[in-house]
Amino acid sequence: MITERSTIPWFFNYCLGLLLLFLLPEPGRCTVRTYPAPTSEFPASPFYKVTVTQGEEKETAFVYISHARTEGPGTQFVQERTLSYTGFMATGVVTVEVERLADERLLPGAPKVRPSRWGIEPEISGERRVRFVLPRAGQYTLEFGETGYRHGLVIAYDPWETSAPDPTDAGVFSVPPDLRGDPSSELGQAHTLYFGKGMYDLGGRLELPPQIKRVYLAPGAFVYGAIYIGHSDVTVDGRGVLSSARLAHREAHTLETPPAARRVVIEGITVADYAQFAVRTLGRDNVVRWVKCVGGWIYNADGLVGWAGTTLSHNFIHADDDAIKLYDDHVTVEDCVIWQMTNGACLQLGWQSLSARQVRVRNIDVIRTEWRNNGGANNSVINLRLASGGENGKTQRDFIFENIYVETPVDRFLDLRFRDKKKGREDGGAHRLLDFTFRNIHVRMTSPNEHSGNLLLPYNAAYGYENIRFEDLYINGLKITKDNYREAGYFKMPDEVKLAISFE
Repeated sequence: MITERSTIPWFFNYCLGLLLLFLLPEPGRCTVRTYPAPTSEFPASPFYKVTVTQGEEKETAFVYISHARTEGPGTQFVQERTLSYTGFMATGVVTVEVERLADERLLPGAPKVRPSRWGIEPEISGERRVRFVLPRAGQYTLEFGETGYRHGLVIAYDPWETSAPDPTDAGVFSVPPDLRGDPSSELGQAHTLYFGKGMYDLGGRLELPPQIKRVYLAPGAFVYGAIYIGHSDVTVDGRGVLSSARLAHREAHTLETPPAARRVVIEGITVADYAQFAVRTLGRDNVVRWVKCVGGWIYNADGLVGWAGTTLSHNFIHADDDAIKLYDDHVTVEDCVIWQMTNGACLQLGWQSLSARQVRVRNIDVIRTEWRNNGGANNSVINLRLASGGENGKTQRDFIFENIYVETPVDRFLDLRFRDKKKGREDGGAHRLLDFTFRNIHVRMTSPNEHSGNLLLPYNAAYGYENIRFEDLYINGLKITKDNYREAGYFKMPDEVKLAISFE
């Protein structure tokens, strides 16, 4: 039997990190850079102090805090919750030390670093300190005890930044630190917006002027507002924070592009406290990578969506609606970490019948789900909501999901029903799923109950499933086969669906 931990060569990864440490740049060059506070008065997390060490370098990282929203749908389930977050750039192996500050809301308990499959074991150092080694860039969380996630900590180990613009260069507009509103009238011939260390307020949603091809948020930049990118070939990058905390529910998506905007790159920044989607790119051939989405506290706080040809990689998504939407052709999602709140799916195939093909999803860690065990129609790791449809459905084909790890027990891994998802309500519609592969999947599931199971239900004889393959599917540590898929795999489906499904 293969266990979660044994599937990951953690010792190899540790040794690889040590090798990289010896391949660092020439002596004297900084190889760890933490991110500073925007201003000396900017509120820090009351829960944590974080330092990062490599060799003789030891840097303190500023720790931000996101507070749960208090008004709007779903906020009744997250009252008084927080999520602290911090980050740094480095190369090679680093040691992180976290001190729990004296706050009665942060209860003592055993420390846990996620994703747990990497085998990172915190070492307790004194009454309030833990330290642990991170061998590579990635996104990690730390919590103490069974309820520690209620005031958890996100730690982003970012790759080293190599192409930050010079704010003094011609064509770069350095936004004044005391900005309150839209800077468009002051741009002149600038093609780049540069937000340096400091606090800014866009006064709502900024419609990016067509002349701007790059928006850079430096480490320590904290920008309130949202950005709408209406033209192609734009990059939004850096290591700063774009926060929609001052926007009303559904006032704007924090980062959005229309279908006409193509080849948009969003990289490295933190998107916080979103009032609707965190990142909604509706054009083709976009890239979203190394983005941290923190503060999805309210219904409609979806994570990422990218249309045809888009790549979503190395992102962290904390969402209270669908974390990632898989709605179009040739979409690639890889190396992402998902923290799902009380609403939404981790990987959503659609709220209506959509046509899509050649979608690839790999190396996904679902580190926590907080669904409320009430049978929510979109509450599963992989979901097809299909809230409305008709008699003439579309087809999704050639989807591959591989190396998916679900850490906390869920009622449903799959809910791919085409009808009867809401009791007492007519919904669903015609649809087809063809040539779907689920490979190397490790899921923890709850004991069977009225809401649980891996669910498939066709619309009728013409609209259903074909060639659905499960290769190395493990549920609660047990490999699922054609002989145990109902009892151990919790599959619930009509007998006619069995002909379309195989287990290897």
